[in-house]
Order: sequence, then structure tokens, then C-alpha cells
Amino acid sequence: MRERRGKPLMEDQLPIFKRCMALLDGGDEGWKVLKSPPHYCPDTKMWFKYFPHLPGERNIATGKAVGVVDCSAEEFAANMMDYCNNNDMRVSKEDGNPARLVLRNGKRVNESTVATIINVPLFIENREFIAQMICKSELNGSVTIAIESVDENVDYGASFRKTRGLTRGLWKMENLDDLNGVHQC
Repeated sequence: MRERRGKPLMEDQLPIFKRCMALLDGGDEGWKVLKSPPHYCPDTKMWFKYFPHLPGERNIATGKAVGVVDCSAEEFAANMMDYCNNNDMRVSKEDGNPARLVLRNGKRVNESTVATIINVPLFIENREFIAQMICKSELNGSVTIAIESVDENVDYGASFRKTRGLTRGLWKMENLDDLNGVHQC
């Protein structure tokens, strides 16, 4: 990440980042509080909001969360970009999710394309998500990751009944003051 600190995004990455940054423009009205899952830090605050949809269009919901973790912003971003790390693979398997893959890694140092199939309750098809993740590191050490669905077909090596899900997201990590010598963001 350090080698990219403060460097501008590539021209084709800018529109994705702009669409993801627009998620911050939703205003503060209509957000409902969510309870944090047990594997999250108990101090994590979470909210969600449903947007009214027009006939024939998809239902849209969005969420946001704020929390503090014991690492630097760059360490946190590196963990998020390492989509198939041992811990995430273990949790995905425990949740019964049939697939979690990195499709392209290394094309550029600050992006990767990932795919996952998420197990959903009986009589509903599993959800497939394929997304591009782009990381932007600032001179002050803060890091932003934009995530947006891409239209690609994935060979999982097996046949799955699935419905394509769409996603768009933004993670913003800012370094905080150290706590007893421990980095926090």
C-alpha cells in the first residue's frame, strides 16, 4: 500500500470510485439501528436504510457501520483486499457458503476482482456476487476501498443454482491516535 500512497487512481478506476463515493450522500434521515453480529466488536454501531423502489426495479437497501479496530488503516485495508485469507475462508465455510474466489489479483497493485456464492435459506436460490475492489491510499495514511459489481461469468468447477446479486460499497479507514502503543483506525 505504501508504494501507492498519495498516487492518483487510474483513469478507468475513477468512475467506479465516484459511484461508490456517492453512497455517502444519502443524508442522515431514515436510518434504522442494527444489532452488531457476535463476531464484530461490541462497540461497532450499524444502521440500514431501505430505499423505495419503482415498479419493475430492484429493491435497494444500504447499510453503514462505524467502529474502531486495533491496527492501522493500511493493515485493515490489506486484510480486506486479501479476500481469501485463512480466517475469511474459515468463516465462509462455517456459514455454509459454497464458493469464495479471487479472480484477478495483481493486474494492478491496488485492485482485485473477487467472487463469492452466499448460502441463503431453503427455497431461495443462493446469491452470487462478483465485484471489483479498488484501494486508494492517501498521504496521511487513510485508505478508502471502493467495491462494485462487475459483469463476469465465473467457472466454479461445479454447478450451483444461484441468482446474481449486485453490490456497491465503500470502506473508509482513518488512523486514530495510538492506544498504549497499539495502532487504531
